Amino acid sequence: MTFEKGKWNLKKAKEGIKVYIRDEPSTGLPEYKGITKIAAPIQSLIAVLRDVDEYPNLFVGTKTAKLLREEQDLQICYMHNECSFPFSDRDAIYKSIFYHDAESGKVSLIITALPDYLPEQSKKVRVPVSKGLWILKPLNDGTVDVLYQQYADPGGNLPNWIIRLYSVNIPYKALKCLRRQVKLPKYQVIENEMPTSKEQVKYNANV
Repeated sequence: MTFEKGKWNLKKAKEGIKVYIRDEPSTGLPEYKGITKIAAPIQSLIAVLRDVDEYPNLFVGTKTAKLLREEQDLQICYMHNECSFPFSDRDAIYKSIFYHDAESGKVSLIITALPDYLPEQSKKVRVPVSKGLWILKPLNDGTVDVLYQQYADPGGNLPNWIIRLYSVNIPYKALKCLRRQVKLPKYQVIENEMPTSKEQVKYNANV
């Protein structure tokens, strides 16, 4: 799998977190990428990303999140995201697969939307297209380089300026919350969290 495309534009740099945006050529919608460094064991970071029930504390605007299916390195989850009036809430079903590159030590999480996995719900707009990527790269000093990248078509009629605002806020706050969440006691003693799937994700970023 490859995520190589066009040039990124830096939109925010604060508290050791950088957020970049680029437009998807076929839709004109923004794709975002956030990067930072976190002082935590990589196993603890994986545990946070696996903990779907805690996603409302990780992703801004997420009201509820529910794990629908889990098999080894694969998860399928439902997420309900709130939107401000007069816009309708969004919901989405995501398939997430964890991969481990034993040679580099990197762990990747590949995310794709499954819009037809469940029937659509009234008063919610189903996210029709979304694909995302987390990359965790352990460093020699005990810290981890973290990259979070996502593209989504939110469906419906959201103004472009709102989509662009969310495209900066979501990765920034997710990485900031990840720093906080990974310090919680339940993530400190983690065993057997490393994925067993071996596919290597091709990516042209420095992380």
